[in-house]
Amino acid sequence: NTRIANAKILWVARRFQEEEEIFFPTSMDFRGRFYYRPPYLNPQGNDISRSLLLFAKPKPITEENHLNWLRIHGANLYGLKSDWQTLIDWVEEREQLISGAGNDPWINAEFWMRADKPWSFLAFCREYYNFKKYGWGYECALPVMLDCTCSGIQHFASLLRSEKLAAEVNLYPSDPLNKPQDIYATVITQVNERLRESNDERASKWLMLQPDRSLAKPCVMTTPYAASRTAFYYYAYDWAQKRAKDLFGNGSWTVQKGCMTTMHFMANILHQESIKVIAPAVEAMNYFKAIGLRAGKENKPLQWKSPSGLLVEQRYQNQRESRIRLRYLSDVSLDIRTAVETVGLDKTRMANGLTANILHSFDSSHYSMAIIHARKREPTINLGGVHDCFATTPSEMSTLRDSVRQSFADLYQTDWLTKIKTKLKQQIKDKKDLPPEPQLGKLDPTITKSSTYFIT
Repeated sequence: NTRIANAKILWVARRFQEEEEIFFPTSMDFRGRFYYRPPYLNPQGNDISRSLLLFAKPKPITEENHLNWLRIHGANLYGLKSDWQTLIDWVEEREQLISGAGNDPWINAEFWMRADKPWSFLAFCREYYNFKKYGWGYECALPVMLDCTCSGIQHFASLLRSEKLAAEVNLYPSDPLNKPQDIYATVITQVNERLRESNDERASKWLMLQPDRSLAKPCVMTTPYAASRTAFYYYAYDWAQKRAKDLFGNGSWTVQKGCMTTMHFMANILHQESIKVIAPAVEAMNYFKAIGLRAGKENKPLQWKSPSGLLVEQRYQNQRESRIRLRYLSDVSLDIRTAVETVGLDKTRMANGLTANILHSFDSSHYSMAIIHARKREPTINLGGVHDCFATTPSEMSTLRDSVRQSFADLYQTDWLTKIKTKLKQQIKDKKDLPPEPQLGKLDPTITKSSTYFIT
């Protein structure tokens, strides 16, 4: 399937490679999140898809700051996680390898193929080689990207004005020479400590795989969106299978009898430690879940306005599975199973989806506000990105970064927690015995304006 998809991406790329400009129509879901409509080749696609795209209007690299954003982008693509200066130094120390890959990828393919995102890293190598070849003033069209640090928890921290959560996800200013806070590393450190202290033989099996932040990342990222223990099981299973194959080849404990209980063992630890690290948000998650459950029981869709002004409606209909049997000129049949909506709302989905949908309506508003802010400052700026990932050229990244931080601070100057609580509570009839309402903390929402590592 991957091979076929990549072949289609390359076919589309060849079809449009001579065009001066191409445009991507977008659609918006009910939370306000944007999605690119064309399949295969688009900025939201896989590594190959993104590596093939350039901005139509390049901007010249004229100063060291511009070049440093290009270097930071390259180090991020390779998989490094550290402070700005370390990322810059890493690229400078490997200029010969990077320029060599940009000139001829196959002389030392092992270097760039070890990157986390090899094809995007190769595109960076080509651009870095071109800069070294043509020097200052080189017009760069490569999209460089910065990601928000665990966006869901950043929004929770500001929504609740929680100082504890804010410190975990880089909302506070810090010394650029200090490493950014890494919430995934924090969680996996706690997990490994529990494994080392455990007498359970399943713990020793996991320690053989040397768990690192890549195991904790999907778990922590999805915890604010009410990810279940089942989801954690699948994260642990997929990670363990890949890591065991890399370390031991075939025949590891991950494919032997009893491996399933070992996976569940880790899933429980991951879930417990992820919940601990976002403890201030758990009260809010429980409250919103209770509101969603009661709305589902009352068959009442929930509505609220996002900070961007979009009217959001959460309405999850009950569904039943239906089988459609197809025959074509013979007795051979093809059965297709599909979900058919029925009367009433699905109370489970209404409960589990509410927290995630509130956060997504906020991150989509932030995305829109950041884009508008950047365009007002620089009308010709190149802009791209996906949800909580922002892209532009190296020359324009400082402007975009400032806009992302400023718009986030502006968004949370308003007490959205009280507004959302009041609006949702008004829409349900049964208000008895609800969990305790989440309360505002003392975080100053304007601190994000000077945050060093809000987006990295």
